[in-house]
Amino acid sequence: MTSAGKLLKICFFLGLLITFTSSPISAGTKPQLCILSFPEMHSLAQLDPSTDGTFSLSFLHSVSLNTVTDVYRIEANEIIQISETFSQHGAGLPSQSDDIGVTGWVHSNGMFTVELDRKVSPLVIRVQSGYQNKLTQNGREYRMSDWAIGALLLTPCGTINRMKDIKNG
Repeated sequence: MTSAGKLLKICFFLGLLITFTSSPISAGTKPQLCILSFPEMHSLAQLDPSTDGTFSLSFLHSVSLNTVTDVYRIEANEIIQISETFSQHGAGLPSQSDDIGVTGWVHSNGMFTVELDRKVSPLVIRVQSGYQNKLTQNGREYRMSDWAIGALLLTPCGTINRMKDIKNG
């Protein structure tokens, strides 16, 4: 299969995931965060929810070589990006107040924080050891390259069975 064909297959798969991964979770229950290899869908980790349902991802920006930190919240079966913090603007970072999901900008102590309300489920992360990808949840920091180099899928655990069913057709 050509690389264009593989990309089309992955995009189709993600579209199906977004369409069919909603299932009810009882009120007040915070789902675990599941980490899977992508596109293989092998389970790599299951993290207990934090008290406020948040986790963060940080990485070294490939152009500015500064750390960028993204904060997410898990609500029901959705991952919602709530902020992105960086010291220098670089390619791929929000740059305008009308970017998708931007609700505000804060500049304090030399850092920019973009406030967001952006649904990103499921979340596929490209992991490379040089980018120092880290996930922090419940005060614990995980080096994402310990799980895999390549791509990881992050999703509320309540959506896993449906995703595997869709993948296996």
